[in-house]
Amino acid sequence: MTWNELREKWPDIPETSAGWHQHTNGGWVSDDCTVDSASHISDSIVEACSVVTGSRVEADSRVTRSIVEACSVITGSRVEADSRVTRSTVEAGSRVTRSIVEAGSVVTGSRVEACSVITGSTVVGSTVEADSLVTISQVAGSAHIRGLHTRSPLWIQGTRYSIGYHSPGMIASGCITQPLAWWLLNVERCAEEHGYTVLQQQEYRLHVEHIAAWMRLYGYQDAPGTTPRTEGAAEADDHG
Repeated sequence: MTWNELREKWPDIPETSAGWHQHTNGGWVSDDCTVDSASHISDSIVEACSVVTGSRVEADSRVTRSIVEACSVITGSRVEADSRVTRSTVEAGSRVTRSIVEAGSVVTGSRVEACSVITGSTVVGSTVEADSLVTISQVAGSAHIRGLHTRSPLWIQGTRYSIGYHSPGMIASGCITQPLAWWLLNVERCAEEHGYTVLQQQEYRLHVEHIAAWMRLYGYQDAPGTTPRTEGAAEADDHG
């Protein structure tokens, strides 16, 4: 890939390649970065004091002021602003900003924002908001989550928008994030205002009640600051 071809994809990079060098696989690396001989950089750029060791950055990816290490793969995605990806995959138009993705995690077609940590988890087609921690969980189906997640959040794809657990005490659907109590009072009215049929309004009432029951089961029904119940506590309740 020539420098001019690169600028067609990223017009914001310098007009000339001064201060850059081309990697053996065809990608471009700014001279202030470190890329070891075991890494593969193709059709992508690594810039702004980034470090890439033993990893692949490919297919129109961009790594900016970040670390990619330990057999990680960045494909068609952006890793930026002091992020770190370790032994993980970021792919399919994802964007990781000022966050950590580690321990065999996979982020696909998703956004991981500002000071979040993804550990041993899979995030697909979803958004993990600022200051979140997702550990050994699966997040998918256009989910929009925030906060501590030590188990996979409940997220339902209804016949219209998806809807699910966002954070302690909160449920999200589309661009609407409101407390659990609000959804229990307003789900039909909200659905009607957005053009849902009467049958769909009834459907989303069932979804909200299902999510509410799940939140109560694990102690997520209250506002932030609540300590979620452990699996052991849930089992104890189940056995009386």
